[in-house]
Amino acid sequence: MPNVRNERVRANSSRYGWVGLTYLLLSVALLAWLLVRASARTQIILVSHSERLIQGLRRDGRIEEIRLAKQLGETRAEDADPPLWVWPKR
Repeated sequence: MPNVRNERVRANSSRYGWVGLTYLLLSVALLAWLLVRASARTQIILVSHSERLIQGLRRDGRIEEIRLAKQLGETRAEDADPPLWVWPKR
């Protein structure tokens, strides 16, 4: 089972209440744990904006992370070399 710490969440505490926040934190930790378990049997490609989910996956240490950033309307991989091909002219 995933190791879940008791964390305070200031931004949404009034919206969800502490019971709802605890459930939300446990759900994200459980999802990360399930993804790690499933990745032992199959390849998983995951795109996420959830920093908590990404942190949960990082704890395992067996992920390959590619961070994307948008620059002038173009999405680029921050830590990767650009592809060796070029789009043809129209």
